[in-house]
Amino acid sequence: MPFRKGWSLHFHAVLLCSCMTVFAGTITVSAQSPKATITLSIKDRTVKAVLKEIQQKTSYEFFYSDTEVDLNRHISVNLQQASLQEALQTVLGKQYNWRIQGKYVYITVPQPSRDSHPANSQEPSVDNRLVSGTVTTVSGAPLTGVTIRVKGTGNGAVTDGSGHFQLYAGNGQQLEFSFIGYDSRKVKTDTVRGPLIVALSETPRALNQVVVTGYSNKRMGELTGAVSQVTSEELQTTTTQSIFDNLQGKVAGMNVSLSGGNSGGNTSSTIVIRGKGSMGRNATQPLVVIDGIIQEYINDRDPLSNISPTDIASVTVLKDAASAALYGSRAANGVLVITTKRGSPGGGGTKVGANVTYGLNKASLGKFRVMNSQERFGLQQQTYRNQYMDANPGASETAINDYVHSMVPDSLLKYNTDWRELFLRTGQTQNYNVWVSGGDQRVKYYASGDYFNEVAPLITDSYRKYNFRFNVDFQATERLSLSTNASISYSNGKSGGFYTPYGDAFNIMPWDTPFYADGTPKIGGPDEKGWYSGASFNPMYGKGRSDATTKATIGAFDLNLRYKLTDWLSFSSRNRYSFINMDRERYSDPLDPTSFFNTRGGYYSLAPGNTNNIITTEMLQVDKSFNRHHISGLAAFEFNQVTAKNSSVSVNGLKPGIRAISAGDPATLSFRNEITETAYLSLFSELNYSYDGKYFATASFRRDGSSKFGQNNKYGNFYAFSGAWQLSRENFLRNAKNLDLLKLRVSYGVSGNDLPLGPYQYLTLYRYIDATEIYDRQSGTLQGSQGNPDLHWEMQYTTNIGIDAGFWDRVNVSVDLYNKLNKGLLLRVTPPATSGGNTYYQNMGRIRNQGIEVTMNTRQFKNTAVKWSTDLTFAYNNNKVLELQPGAKLLYDGQYSGSAKIVGSPMNSYYMPVYAGVDPTTGESRFEVLEKDADGNYTGKVNYTNNPGAATLQVLGNSNPKYIAGMTNNLSYKNFTLSVMLSYFGGLKMLNRTRADQDLDGADVQANNAAPASGQVRWQRPGDIADLPKAGNKVDSYFPTSRYVEDGSFLRLKNIRLGYALSENVVKKLCVSKVNVFVSGDNLATWTKFTGMDPENNFGEENAGKTPFTRRFLAGIQVTF
Repeated sequence: MPFRKGWSLHFHAVLLCSCMTVFAGTITVSAQSPKATITLSIKDRTVKAVLKEIQQKTSYEFFYSDTEVDLNRHISVNLQQASLQEALQTVLGKQYNWRIQGKYVYITVPQPSRDSHPANSQEPSVDNRLVSGTVTTVSGAPLTGVTIRVKGTGNGAVTDGSGHFQLYAGNGQQLEFSFIGYDSRKVKTDTVRGPLIVALSETPRALNQVVVTGYSNKRMGELTGAVSQVTSEELQTTTTQSIFDNLQGKVAGMNVSLSGGNSGGNTSSTIVIRGKGSMGRNATQPLVVIDGIIQEYINDRDPLSNISPTDIASVTVLKDAASAALYGSRAANGVLVITTKRGSPGGGGTKVGANVTYGLNKASLGKFRVMNSQERFGLQQQTYRNQYMDANPGASETAINDYVHSMVPDSLLKYNTDWRELFLRTGQTQNYNVWVSGGDQRVKYYASGDYFNEVAPLITDSYRKYNFRFNVDFQATERLSLSTNASISYSNGKSGGFYTPYGDAFNIMPWDTPFYADGTPKIGGPDEKGWYSGASFNPMYGKGRSDATTKATIGAFDLNLRYKLTDWLSFSSRNRYSFINMDRERYSDPLDPTSFFNTRGGYYSLAPGNTNNIITTEMLQVDKSFNRHHISGLAAFEFNQVTAKNSSVSVNGLKPGIRAISAGDPATLSFRNEITETAYLSLFSELNYSYDGKYFATASFRRDGSSKFGQNNKYGNFYAFSGAWQLSRENFLRNAKNLDLLKLRVSYGVSGNDLPLGPYQYLTLYRYIDATEIYDRQSGTLQGSQGNPDLHWEMQYTTNIGIDAGFWDRVNVSVDLYNKLNKGLLLRVTPPATSGGNTYYQNMGRIRNQGIEVTMNTRQFKNTAVKWSTDLTFAYNNNKVLELQPGAKLLYDGQYSGSAKIVGSPMNSYYMPVYAGVDPTTGESRFEVLEKDADGNYTGKVNYTNNPGAATLQVLGNSNPKYIAGMTNNLSYKNFTLSVMLSYFGGLKMLNRTRADQDLDGADVQANNAAPASGQVRWQRPGDIADLPKAGNKVDSYFPTSRYVEDGSFLRLKNIRLGYALSENVVKKLCVSKVNVFVSGDNLATWTKFTGMDPENNFGEENAGKTPFTRRFLAGIQVTF
């Protein structure tokens, strides 16, 4: 149930005071000095666990490579007032080398020495010389804790917090560089001239890579479910404020599609993971978790809109029920776990960085265009020729030509106006980012500020946005740690509102011109002399006379606490308060004669709204190892409340130049106010078990309650089981040649979805009405919807089988097979009119998705001057409707949409007449009529009609892609890096409504027409074999047919980015730590058979009002101080 108002205010006050306390503690603790002595008594614990205890008691941090240093042996220690050196000697003994440098302790494994020098000796010999340098990632970020050894000797070093190292080595000796999660490198000293810069490539899917799964963290090798992770570097290849857009093609099985116009704030995205499993609107979006806390979707708002892409450390996608089951009733569509960047202690102290990106953007118009002056002239001639011949069958050719020339004079060709180009421009994209990161063992911090400004290709659109973030981690005591996250963003997006010149321009004749000789715009329309576009007004006249503005302030404040009760048991509390404040404004000038509101005296509206979201999670976590066994798990309670308040007020009859509700006609005033509350109450648990690093098992259970449902089904149970077997660690495969990894995974789970349902739908709802004739001119109420107290969650049952394999230290492959069955879909039912009832929701229907996903990472060139790696994702999904409401095999969405839900077919299949081409004799369109026998069965015989309303409706495919793939190639040579990304969508159809609406076949002699697609020809005389009917014969207006359902498959060159890291010598002269420069291009090319503007659409069709996609050409610089 929703919070009481008093409790909510109390929670806000406590949260604010707690944040202030943590920040005050940050200032206090940062001045403390490390403890001089260590007192510690531990029995039968791993060396790793003991070092962790020492780390918590001191200000020192330990660095070592998991791949080379084995700290899993068990020891017992009893330290009393011991120094750090004494503690390390006791814990590590002679088995390991260690070295203290500043606030860091570096642990390595001794190497056999060919001379008599001690293992840690760094004394130069006669033949040795000092070798120094820096170790970085491929992108230039310094790596701390990298082990460097001189092969065949005991000499070695470890990089410091800035990635620097130095050691002595003889000429011709080989240096070996190794670091956890990265490929090793070998460099000969005789190739070294001056300081050495070594870039290590990340090992794909390293087993020890930590994966953030929301409530807990797991290593890649421990995963039993289907999980994919995208790193920060992978996210920042494109420059956009949409994080969803940046994910496209990077995760197998995740379909990210934009509605069009990926510029500025116009970045509405739809994400579908493993196929659509619900029929509700916006009901397939995955759950979003930010820094371990659920972030609710608010209507159509992007839940990541207050996060700058540069602030994200990683995105983890939980795809199957086993990995997502802990989120229970909200996880049926998968889970996106977002982790933002945090501070880290480093020997180089506080780091400051700045990123600047600037570029140009242009609209991508695809293959669709309207006719130019000559083409429209020819079509007009054909139209009048056909009309005259139909009315005068025996007319001579001379009479026909005389009539055509009188109706279509040559003077029309005087002008050739490209109306679409008038409303497009070369836009600009700017992004500026500054960040600060640092800390010590007790306090770590990360802060950033981001400014994004884009002038879009459409002359009406612009967008700017400010993002600020501050993350702090605070180790208050040995057992108590706290963290706070604060983020806030402000955005301002502008558009033309009711003024839509780009879409209107499709209909204007190329023979018309926008301006008079003196440069003032024409009004156009029926009263404009010499205007060929009939009742259509000049779209240029309304420029600047109508507009719309959307302002949004979005903030989130987290307070997290973790207290270690024992060595293996801890308690944590995670809390967030977030809000969205929206202000929408629309205006139409009362003096604009071309406006829709011209006769109403203009229009002005305000629509403020705010949403408040409170969530708290209280959790006990266990983590215990004994012998070869490891057990971890959690038990938790969670409460979430979302309160939304929205209102709108509008008025007509405005006074010119005044934007105020009070300046309008009071008689036209319209006001609406809405308040909704939704709350969730949850108990959940998870248990993980592993044995000897080979066998893994996980079980989870969650019980959710939701205020969306009535008392009969307010609570639901959700669970999952999964297991994994790492065969490559078995004795019979341990020494298998060229096999690095072989792991089998299997899972089964149940999750839920309530997104199709709004608040209070289990109740019968009424709406107030003004005085009307319904109640003898008295105000009253009308039933809006009928309640159903038996509603419950849509239930999803998922089975997943996966295999992970690695070969030759170059190739890593993951393959997943899944079966996803959704039952009890929330569908709206309309009862018979005689019942007196209204529409209501009911659980019924089933959908199944089955598919395969493949992720492959290859490193073609590894230990060479040129390095080349490839990341490939591929997914196939088969979607099928198994059941609808009782007795129904088909639910038709209507003639205009041309789609239906059909048992045995994919969701939202196109259901239309089949266009059978042009009758060669008459030039008329033909449509298929399938013959039926007396029993209503199809006989297989096909007849034809020229009336689409009399044709047989047939299934014509659907807009759900069967195949989704992405490929990224990364190449580097010395200081240069190059990345190229491709994305592919295949096996889908797309309704080209742009062409359907604009391909008028010349029937409207006062509107422009779509130019024929490449290769299409129009019928002109009997006997012609043509694609398009004779001019003037348009019979399928507002009735889409297969004529406009096209192959929507496409391959897109999503991004190319070329970077260069300035050499260390240059960087030192500039007194900075790192400088990278780059040039990049986004959406540079698209290969497709689709004849519209762009086949990527998230609602099953493309229409003329769609904002065109944007190509970007960018350059930038990244500096770290």
